[in-house]
Amino acid sequence: MAIARWRPFATSLPLIAKPPTLERRAETASQTCEYIGPNQLLISRPAFIAILTILTTITLLSLLSLATILYRQHLHQRKILAWGRRSRYGARISIMRKEIDDSFTRQYKGCWVGEVVENPEMGSWSPVEMATERRVWEMESAGPAKNKNKMVEVPAVPAVPGRAAGRRSKVGSLFFDPGSGLWMPKRNDSTDHGGYNNNNNDDKQHHNNINMEKRQTGAFDLESESGLEDSRADMPPPRGLQRHIPWRRCLLLFSVVCGMITLGLYKPFPILPDSLLQCSNAVVPPMADEESNWCPLPAPLLPSNDGLQDSIGLFAGEKALQKQIERLSAAVNVPTVSYDDNGDVGEDPRWQVFGELHAVLEHLFPLVLVRRTKVNRHGLLYHLEGSDSSLQPMLFMAHRDVVPEIDAARWTHPPFEAYWDGGFLWGRGSADCKSNLIGILTAVEALLKQSFQPRRSVLLAFGFDEETGGQRGARSIAAELQRLWGNNSLAMIVDEGGMGVSTLGDVAYVLPATAEKGFLDIVLTLDTDGGHSSRPPKHTAIGIMSEVILALENHPFEPWLGERNPASPVRNVLECEAEHSPSHVEPWLRRGLASGRDIGSEMAEARGDAIRWQIQTSQAVDVIHGGDKDNQLPNRVQVTVNYRIAPQDNNVEALYDRVATQVAAVAHRYNISVSGLGFDEEQTTTTAAAGILRLQSKDLLIPSPITPTTQASDAWRVFSGTLRQVFETTDTLSGVRTVVPVGSIATGNSDTAHYWALTRNIYRFTPAREGSRLRVHDIDERMQMSAHMEGIRVYYELIRNMQ
Repeated sequence: MAIARWRPFATSLPLIAKPPTLERRAETASQTCEYIGPNQLLISRPAFIAILTILTTITLLSLLSLATILYRQHLHQRKILAWGRRSRYGARISIMRKEIDDSFTRQYKGCWVGEVVENPEMGSWSPVEMATERRVWEMESAGPAKNKNKMVEVPAVPAVPGRAAGRRSKVGSLFFDPGSGLWMPKRNDSTDHGGYNNNNNDDKQHHNNINMEKRQTGAFDLESESGLEDSRADMPPPRGLQRHIPWRRCLLLFSVVCGMITLGLYKPFPILPDSLLQCSNAVVPPMADEESNWCPLPAPLLPSNDGLQDSIGLFAGEKALQKQIERLSAAVNVPTVSYDDNGDVGEDPRWQVFGELHAVLEHLFPLVLVRRTKVNRHGLLYHLEGSDSSLQPMLFMAHRDVVPEIDAARWTHPPFEAYWDGGFLWGRGSADCKSNLIGILTAVEALLKQSFQPRRSVLLAFGFDEETGGQRGARSIAAELQRLWGNNSLAMIVDEGGMGVSTLGDVAYVLPATAEKGFLDIVLTLDTDGGHSSRPPKHTAIGIMSEVILALENHPFEPWLGERNPASPVRNVLECEAEHSPSHVEPWLRRGLASGRDIGSEMAEARGDAIRWQIQTSQAVDVIHGGDKDNQLPNRVQVTVNYRIAPQDNNVEALYDRVATQVAAVAHRYNISVSGLGFDEEQTTTTAAAGILRLQSKDLLIPSPITPTTQASDAWRVFSGTLRQVFETTDTLSGVRTVVPVGSIATGNSDTAHYWALTRNIYRFTPAREGSRLRVHDIDERMQMSAHMEGIRVYYELIRNMQ
C-alpha cells in the first residue's frame, strides 16, 4: 500500500481508497507528498471524513483529560494552602496565598534526608543547605498575648531509621508530628499520604505517649484558638501530584499535535472535493484511453524550401539586436496617447501626433510603405498581394496608440524617451503594443528585402484607438476589409493578446487567446429630492445608492467549468496540463475533467483569481459621482458598473434580469421607482415614489466566438506548428522538453472585436515569455528585447508557412 507522508507534521496517512483514475496503475510505489493547499490528498472523500472525525475526537478527549488533570492540581493546591494555614503547637501561621513554584514541584518527589524543612510562607516543604540542622520561623500567635511573636523551632529532617544519612528518600515517606516534635516514618502499607498506618498499634501508642508528655510539660498551648487537633490536620501536604506531571506534559504535547493535524485538514474542508494532497514525485498513472487524446500536439512546422533565409540566422547577433532597439525606440519616442474624451478625427488636434508616427514608420520600413492605404486618415492598411487568388489572405494586426503616462515624474526614465538598460527597453508603449507593431513590420521588411513573392496575400492592419474601444480606427479598417474581401474571407487573423509563453516543469505552454470575454457597462442613476443638509432624511441618495452597490456585490456570478461549454479554452489548457504535465496537476482535477462535471468553484478556490476571472463573469463598480456641496443634500448619484461576461453567461437578457432583481429589492425598501433593463418606463413600486432609479446599459459586447483548435483546422495546424518550431529552437527556453501550443481566453478585449465577421480563426498572441513584458499600462513599462526578437521570428516563419 502506498504511503503519503504529510509534511510538516510528519504524519503518515495511508491511501485508504484508490481514486478511479488509479485503477490502471501497473504497480504501486511509495509517494512523498507535500501539503500545498486544498483538495490534494490521495484519499477518497469518505476516508478523509473518517480520518478527520477520528483526529477531532482524539484531540477533544486529550484536551478534556488535560483539563481534568489541571482541575485536580487546582484542588490539590488548595488542600496544600489549607494545610499550611494550620499552626504548629496551637499557633496559626501567616502564609502567602500563591501557587507552589513549579521548579520546587519538580524537586518535591525526592530530597536528601536532612535537607527538608517546613516553609510556612510557601505552604510547602523547602530544601535547605546540607550544613543547616534547623530552621527557625516567626509565627503569629492566634492565642493569648503571651504567645505573640513566639519563635518556634522546626527541627531538621533526621535520617530515616534503617537508612544511612544522606541517602535519597521521598518526602512522602516522612511526616512531622507536632505533638512529638519529631519526624516519623510512614509505613509502606499506609493508605493515607504522610499519615500513620492505622493498623499499627505500636505507632499509635508511641504517638499518644509522646503527646501526653508534651501536654504535661506544657509544650502545647491548650488555650490557643486551634487547640490540639488530630495529628493528621498538621501533617505535611499530601504527595501524589507529582505522578501526574509526565502525563500532563505528554497529554499537552499530544493535544497540540492532534490539533495541528486536525486544523490542517479542516482548512480545505469547506470545498472538499475528492482528494487533498498532491504527490509531486508520485508515480503517475497512465492516461485513460479517453484522456490520451485530450491534447494532441501538432508537428513542428518548418517552412518549405522557398529560398529564404532562416529566421534563426537572420535575427541573431548583436547587430540585429541593436537595429531593433533603434526601431522600437523611435516608435516609443512618439507620444501617441489616445484619451477617452478624444473628439472625431479631423476635429480634435490630439490625433495629429499619429502623423508623426507615420513619418517614423516610413523611414524605418520603406519597402512596406509602398503598399499602404490610409483609412479614416490615421488607420493604416498594408497589402502584399499573393499570386494565388484562391488562397484566402492572412491578416496581422497591432495598434499604435498608448494609454496616458499617469505621472511622468514617477517614472524611472521619461515615458516617451526610450531607454535601453541592456536587457529591457523602457517607455510607454514598449510592451503594449509597439513591440508587436515593429516586430510585424520588421518581419515583412526582411521578407521583401529577399524579393519575397507571396502566393497567399498578406494584410497588415494598424489601428489608432484600441485603448478607447477602436471605434474610429479598427472599426473603420474592418469595414474597409469587408468591402474589399467580404465576410469569412480571411484565412486567419493574428493580433495582440493571450498569455504568452509559460513554463510548467520541463514543458513550455504557448497560450494564444482563442476567445475573449464579453463587455458591458451598466449605468445606474438615482434622482431624489435635495434640500439642506441640516434636515436630512434617514438615508440620502448616496446612502441608498450605497445599498444598491452592496446588494450587487453580495451576489457575484458563479464560476463555471463543465459540460455546458466543452470547447472552453480554459478547459483545453487544463486538459493539456493533465496530459503533458501530469505530476503538476491535482488528481481531483484530472478526475473532474474526465467526468465532465462542473468544477468551476473548486478551480476558483484552489487557484485563485488567476483562473477565477477566466471562468466567471466579473462585476466591478468603477465610477461613482454624487453630491455638489457639503451643506446640500445630493439630488443625483450616478454609478457605473463594469461586467466582463464569461462565455457561459452570454444570455444578456438573463444578466439584465439578474441586475434588475437586486436593484429593485433595494429600491422597493426606500419607495424608489425603477426604469430601464426590463422595467417599464417610470414604473413605480408605490403610488408616491420618493425618487427614481434609472438603469441603462452601454457598450455591450457579447463573448467572442471560440476559434477552433483541433487538428482538423488547417489554420490552427499551421499556426500551432509554427509556434512549436520557433520556441523549440530558441535559446531562452533552456531545460524545456516539449512546447505545447493551446488556446486560452482573454479577459480583456482587443481590436479583433470588430473583425469577427471576417474569419473564425482569430489568434490573439503577443510572442513573449513570462516576465518579459513588465508593468503594462503602469509606471515604468518595459519590454525585454530578447522576447521582442523571438516575436519577429514568429511573424516571419508564420508568413512563410502559410504559403
